[in-house]
Amino acid sequence: MRKMTVICTLVLALCASMASAQMPDPTVSDMSMSMYDVGSLKAGDWVEYETEAYGQKYSTKYACVGVEGDVIWIEYSDAGLAMMHKGSVILVSVNKGDRKVTKAWFGKPGEKGKELKVSVTPKPAGDPPKSDMKMKGTGKVSKDKLKVKDKELDCEKLEMDIVSTMGGKDYPSKSTTWYCESLPFKYFQDEATKKNSDEMMKDVKWDGKPEGKGAVARQESGEGPAKSVMACVGCGTDAKATLQK
Repeated sequence: MRKMTVICTLVLALCASMASAQMPDPTVSDMSMSMYDVGSLKAGDWVEYETEAYGQKYSTKYACVGVEGDVIWIEYSDAGLAMMHKGSVILVSVNKGDRKVTKAWFGKPGEKGKELKVSVTPKPAGDPPKSDMKMKGTGKVSKDKLKVKDKELDCEKLEMDIVSTMGGKDYPSKSTTWYCESLPFKYFQDEATKKNSDEMMKDVKWDGKPEGKGAVARQESGEGPAKSVMACVGCGTDAKATLQK
């Protein structure tokens, strides 16, 4: 019986090893960091989130592990990577000016990373197509504070009851989002992105004036079994690279 148990254990370990070996390498797009204001990052900045949805829980972490002139080094892990390559991280070099990823590696912390091919987003021919998405509903703006471990974050709280219309179909949603300007990995905003956002939400009636600046500190959306919560669970300024190039 003991011999059989040992054999079964070895077979299971072999199957797990084979499954891991057959997993394709992660994919990294040159635009994967374009939503963040990477130019505001300082070496050592990091933030970690936990997301709970549909009975599943996973974590995401972003860390700025170096700044060399116009190159920002970012190391991160997320749910997709955890499912395919448990315990691995991805290291990318990002151009400060256009926020595009130029090089990428992945592997286990402490090991030499495997270089990945960065997929290049094709340039659209002519003017990019305009989104047909429209929003209507109500929103409320208030100031709030969130406690994250030993830190108290000053936040802008946005409560929204919205119907989004895309392709002729309506999609109702309720959400509450806390934005914090002191967290790293803030969302990138310029005049063009602000104009697009204002145009898309021009039919939303607001109680207060929303800014939506900074990074998300917490977000709650949906109700009942479909409710999802993403929350910042830590942040700091002491991040170091764990993957060797």
